[in-house]
Parts: sequence; structure tokens; C-alpha cells
Amino acid sequence: MSLSTEKKRKSIFKIGANIKKWRNYQQIKEDVFAEMLHISTNTLQKVENNKIKIGLLEIRIIAAQLQIS
Repeated sequence: MSLSTEKKRKSIFKIGANIKKWRNYQQIKEDVFAEMLHISTNTLQKVENNKIKIGLLEIRIIAAQLQIS
């Protein structure tokens, strides 16, 4: 595995934790945020715990909801 591939893999794992940190920082409850994203609370938990992969479009939607530029 090349070094750049390894860095990409590590950055993918940090996305879920960062989403959770931003959500908590803005004091948005989990169920409310899941509703804002039109997903179930269970799916949001899986995203935040890096149990499922999400695409760039989903990341952009989440960033827009959290007002991250």
C-alpha cells in the first residue's frame, strides 16, 4: 500500500468523528440532526462511528447542514 493511499484511508476514518464533534459543538441532538439530513438515527450513528462509507455528495450535504465551509 502506498503512503498516499494510507493517508487517504486514515482521513476517511476521521470524517465520522469530526461530524460528531461539529454536531456536538453546535449542540444539535442526534435525532434532530438525522431528521435534518433525512436519514435515520441509526444511519447517522453508523456514519459517525465510521461503520459505513459516505460519498463526497453526502459529506457536502452534512457540511452545509453544520455550516462548515
